[in-house]
Amino acid sequence: MPHWRSYVLASAFSALGLLAGHWLSQHWTMSSIVEAQSASDTLAAASFELVDAQGRRQILMGRSSDGSPAIWFFDKKGKARLNLGLYGDDNAFIVLNDDQERAVQIFRTVGAKSAPYLVMKSEGRDRIVMGLSGPAQDPFLVHYDPGGRMETVFGSYRR
Repeated sequence: MPHWRSYVLASAFSALGLLAGHWLSQHWTMSSIVEAQSASDTLAAASFELVDAQGRRQILMGRSSDGSPAIWFFDKKGKARLNLGLYGDDNAFIVLNDDQERAVQIFRTVGAKSAPYLVMKSEGRDRIVMGLSGPAQDPFLVHYDPGGRMETVFGSYRR
């Protein structure tokens, strides 16, 4: 029976070693993750994409075609419905889009003084533009008729 006992002892020690190794590897991995997370507060990436449980993109953080930073929010059909970021001249923008990804409202800053402009669109065409313009940042309001002709309500709109 000594031969049988050696197999049992070897099996028992192997099982204990396996369990101890498994426990140590889990403990070591978790503590190293915590240390890695606390070692740096910065996550660097060229872009970041948030997806839902089905893998559909919901948010994209990255760079626009001119290299400026931007964030896009997508609807359930994958269409960009909201985006915000900076233009190439470092002026900021917020754009609301329709279900065909056409801008319907743009809030942006313009020029060296970052004058605020609000543009309301219909079917991709400007309909109302208002904001502050010129060196004194005086208020203006213009609207466009269905034919695209601009009519000034007040102030001076400088594009």
